[in-house]
Amino acid sequence: MPTPTYSPIVTQTLSSDTTSITFSSIPSTYVDLVLVMSAQSTRTDYDSPAWLQFNSDTGTNYSYTYIYSGSVGTIGVGGSRVANDTGITVGYIAAASGSSQFSPVITNIQSYGNASIYKGCISRGNEAITSGTFYGVSAFAGLWRNTAAINTIKINTITGFKSGSSFTLYGIKGA
Repeated sequence: MPTPTYSPIVTQTLSSDTTSITFSSIPSTYVDLVLVMSAQSTRTDYDSPAWLQFNSDTGTNYSYTYIYSGSVGTIGVGGSRVANDTGITVGYIAAASGSSQFSPVITNIQSYGNASIYKGCISRGNEAITSGTFYGVSAFAGLWRNTAAINTIKINTITGFKSGSSFTLYGIKGA
C-alpha cells in the first residue's frame, strides 16, 4: 500500500475578522481532502461551532453525530446526532474574550470527487472556552447527502472568525 502524500492546496491566515471562509475551484486530482484549522471565534461569551457547507448547498442535506468530553463544570461527557441540518458541524472553537487560544480542528473528507456516493467526513478538535479554564475535546462524523463531487467548501461559525485564524486545505494523493 502506498504512503499517503499530503499536498497543500490552499492556505488562508486571516489579517482581519471574517464572517466565513470559502475554498473554491478545488481540483479533482486527489483521493481525499484534509482541512486543518486553528481558529478563534469573534463571539465573546462562549465557544462557537464551526460547520462546513459543500458546493454552495444551504439545504437540509447534512447530518452529523458527535461525542465530547469536558474538563470541568457541568459539561462532562456526552453526544448526540443531528439530522437534516444546513451544514456539518466539525468542531467548536474558542471564544475571543478571556482566551488567547486558537482551537485546532482537523477534518478528513473522504472520496470527495467520487460522483456515485454521498460524501462523509470525520473531524476532531479541542478548545478552551472563555477564560481558558475549561478544556474540551470532540469528535464528529458527518454526511452530505449528495453525490456531486466537492469543488467548494465554505467554513462558517456563528459570529465569524478572529484575525490570526488559519485554514489549510490539503489533498491526499494516495490512500
